[in-house]
Amino acid sequence: MSGIVLLAGAVLAAADFWEETEFTAWSDKDVEKIMNDSPWAKRLTVRFPRPPRASGVGRFGGFRPGTSTPQTRLVIQWQSAQPIRQAMVRGRIEQGDTVDPEAQAFLDQSAPGYVVVVTGLPGQFGRLTPEALMAEARLERKGKSPIVPAQAQPQRAERGVTIVYLFPKDDAIVLEDKEVEFITEVGDVTIKKKFTLEDMVFNDQLEL
Repeated sequence: MSGIVLLAGAVLAAADFWEETEFTAWSDKDVEKIMNDSPWAKRLTVRFPRPPRASGVGRFGGFRPGTSTPQTRLVIQWQSAQPIRQAMVRGRIEQGDTVDPEAQAFLDQSAPGYVVVVTGLPGQFGRLTPEALMAEARLERKGKSPIVPAQAQPQRAERGVTIVYLFPKDDAIVLEDKEVEFITEVGDVTIKKKFTLEDMVFNDQLEL
């Protein structure tokens, strides 16, 4: 009986693959998990209104509530976090290959802020201005002022539109904050996702 208890404890204490395996040895499945379903990347589903067919434009350049589309799956990534950056590099090389100097420079450089990326947005988001994208976006922590973005940029991607947000680090996020929630609102649509900070520790430091 005690052996069973010990075995269960060992399973619970097992490290995640990103802690025990060099990133160049990650499998394609590992890369997919880091990029889409990990402490630094979360999926969520949102229902967006269809853009109007009429020529009139709304507050955000034609993005108005209307007939809802099927649910859209988004991914929110902390692209400034080292595990995400490592997954990006691993995705460009074969498993077990050596990292070239350019990729290593990318990994070594310090991000200018917290880079949060939302992927999978409908095409109408590509028409929004940076000012409109920044207007209601924020990082929230309990008991502290929200962090608002310094920049926001829509980019066309293979699957819809990607928006890259840059949040300043002046009021740094720390482990004691426990959780941070990314929130953005466009028209009547709210996109939000919470991240648990203790899960985002990598190589003994908080990676955001």
